[in-house]
Amino acid sequence: MVSAVLLSFLLHNELAQADGCPAPSFAPAVNYQTGSGCWSVAVGDFNGDGKLDLAAANSYTQKLSVLLGNGDGTFQTAVGYGAGSYYQSVAVGDFNGDGNPDLAVPSVMLGNGDGTFQAPVSSAAGTHPGPLAVADFNRDGKLDLAVANIYTDQVSVLLGDGDGTFQKAVSYGAGWDSQSVAVGDFNGDGNPDLAVPSYAIGDFKINAVSILLGNGDGTFQSAVDYGPVDLPVAVASGDFNRDGKLDFAVANNNSRDVSVLLGKGDGTFQHAVNYGTGIGPRWIVTADFNSDGHLDLASANEGSGDIYVLLNNGDGGFQIAVNFALGVPQEVVPRWVAVGDFNGDGKPDLAVANERSGNVSVLLNTCASAGVNLVAARRNNALTVSWPLPYTNFVLESATNLGSRNWQGISKESTTNNGRCEVTVPLDQGQRYFRLHKP
Repeated sequence: MVSAVLLSFLLHNELAQADGCPAPSFAPAVNYQTGSGCWSVAVGDFNGDGKLDLAAANSYTQKLSVLLGNGDGTFQTAVGYGAGSYYQSVAVGDFNGDGNPDLAVPSVMLGNGDGTFQAPVSSAAGTHPGPLAVADFNRDGKLDLAVANIYTDQVSVLLGDGDGTFQKAVSYGAGWDSQSVAVGDFNGDGNPDLAVPSYAIGDFKINAVSILLGNGDGTFQSAVDYGPVDLPVAVASGDFNRDGKLDFAVANNNSRDVSVLLGKGDGTFQHAVNYGTGIGPRWIVTADFNSDGHLDLASANEGSGDIYVLLNNGDGGFQIAVNFALGVPQEVVPRWVAVGDFNGDGKPDLAVANERSGNVSVLLNTCASAGVNLVAARRNNALTVSWPLPYTNFVLESATNLGSRNWQGISKESTTNNGRCEVTVPLDQGQRYFRLHKP
């Protein structure tokens, strides 16, 4: 396993410091009632007070719930909106260009900017619309929608008119039973592309993530499938190995794991590598949960009723998952997880939509950001790098390029000074990067 903390030190700097924590850490879940069948949750500042709020889609009550944030990680009582529609997903975007965040389910509810919303305006998105993604697919400055149509082999794209309405949906073929949709520029041409995980219940031969490259005008190329994956239901994209090329991770509902496929930068991907999680992973998100500069993963697992967090080694590989309970597994059934800084401390927190218990669980990130506290200080013609004694089993490495794959261990033995390990090296390079590496 590798746990890395990066430090950039240029010779004209007197002091540089990088913080992180060696393991993910979250406070116990705090639950907020929304409505029966809470299926998904989205994050935005709906009343413009600088504090993040939540919107939850409740499929059984056919309502949306809005929970305004207090800025300290707690939320006000949910307020319900809408009726008469099967709400399985909710997405946030400014669809009419007034500066206020709106909601799409895929019907659109325009935000008033004070935390309230107007009545939903219908948008025909295809057969049994499911999870949504928001992006400007035709690069006209107006937000568009992509909708995964569950129980079909299609994903629908609705181009926005910029006034809160959308053009007629255009559907594109993907794998059968399209489960969700994610957006990313996978071939580096500046146009948003789509990733759609698909499976067919009863026919496990159809298990793939379909990549549809965008043409930049709102249309998409034919899908190309990647795997192997096992009942994939959700995708999250990010640059996991810091090579400037987008990768993606997949939640595999049938196999208690997530798959990571590293991107080649041309819209194609390497073979999947699997990492264990809880039972029945249903949704997946990415963020830097331990403040080390690398994107980590979090999966919501409907079978085991918990969240699993996988820390990134920095090279696109991930450590053994750490789980965080949400309650009695059979009573919660988490379907979705979203990321936001709910208490304003600069750390990504988690909000989880629980279908059976009809609530949203909020887990505040308690990562001790000063835990590693890797420090470099100039002393005459030398540089002293130090770190806390609890990390004595880490090895100090350096490179002249942050993107280097050839980090070299510092041969000098560390000494102890004022409760810290330290190593002194000569100032013989114009720029140097350091990291702590756990073998």
